[in-house]
Amino acid sequence: MTTSATDKKHLRRLGHNLKPVVTIATKGLTDTVNAEIDRALNDHELIK
Repeated sequence: MTTSATDKKHLRRLGHNLKPVVTIATKGLTDTVNAEIDRALNDHELIK
């Protein structure tokens, strides 16, 4: 799936006021963090 420049601009504008939902710490992208990202995307559609 590709995203056009216009769509990216729109999503950036929507995400600007969002608070971060998931933080990737020193261990990086672990299976647990990946699962949390999936859950957050299912709940919110757009995450920061």
